[in-house]
Amino acid sequence: QHTLRENMKDEVHDGLKSAAVAIQGAYDAAGQGEFRELESGNVIKGTFVVSGNYSLMDKMREESGIDASLFFGERQVVTSIQAEDGGRLLDLQADKKILKSVLEDGEEYFSEKILIGVHPYYGCYMPVKNGDGTVAGMIFTGKRTESVEQLLASEGIRMTAISAFVIGAAILATFCMTVTIVRALKHAMELFGKVAEGDLSGQGAKIQKYQNRNDEIGDMLGGIGKLRGSLQEIIINIQQSADTLKESAEDLEHTAVLTNQSSGEVGKAIGEVAKGAASQAEETGSAMGHVEQMGQMIGKIAAEIHELSERSSAMGRTGEEAVRAIQELSDYSSRTSKV
Repeated sequence: QHTLRENMKDEVHDGLKSAAVAIQGAYDAAGQGEFRELESGNVIKGTFVVSGNYSLMDKMREESGIDASLFFGERQVVTSIQAEDGGRLLDLQADKKILKSVLEDGEEYFSEKILIGVHPYYGCYMPVKNGDGTVAGMIFTGKRTESVEQLLASEGIRMTAISAFVIGAAILATFCMTVTIVRALKHAMELFGKVAEGDLSGQGAKIQKYQNRNDEIGDMLGGIGKLRGSLQEIIINIQQSADTLKESAEDLEHTAVLTNQSSGEVGKAIGEVAKGAASQAEETGSAMGHVEQMGQMIGKIAAEIHELSERSSAMGRTGEEAVRAIQELSDYSSRTSKV
């Protein structure tokens, strides 16, 4: 509230300053030349008579409610400020600090506590300068403090009402926006829940409405929609792969059946081969028995042959001995016959 009041005081100051500048411009347009005082005491500007001409000041008061006065030096020449008896207050003197600031230093002076007659004013004093830069006088513009305070109070009430309206509208807009955001977030959570449960069906115009939002929620819902579409594509691809896998499994099953049948036939053949091998093994075993018996007989025959050989050898030695004995006997017979 304090800042608002200060801002409104600044606006009052700017308004008084603008009024003083406007009066200065009106006098410049009315008469070319400098402000000067005649021997009669009247003040003129160029050929325009300033003294006694109150039309400009009165018009300013009627249109803006701002009182104005023109000073030539320290003397007040014209004014719109009226006394209690209806006359004009032309015999007022400005405060010394105002005269020093404006007439001597050539600076603007503003105050909220300027006493004119018996009434306090918000007032602004601006120097009136000649073409050479010297200060010829000053222009006062002001408003009674009472009217300014009433204006500040009414403006404060108006601004408070406007602020309350703006705050209320902002609260309402925030509430509506919050409700919209909550609804959109709730819908997003429902979509997340459905996606989590495996429901990837579309939501029609409802989801399209929220996806068209130009904010983060719209982006999030758009992302959910893209995720749902991607998951649908993945599931479709998985289904297609499953169908292909099923077909391959059926082919493999058929191949397995054929392989099983072939395996049965091969088993039978292997069984028969095994039976033949077993029979052959038995026959081989029997043959091995016969061979073993033949080996034993051959061994026995060999032993008998060896024994026979030994006997033949012994008989040979006996025959040799017999031959020698016969030879000796023959020799002995020959010798005997010779005798």
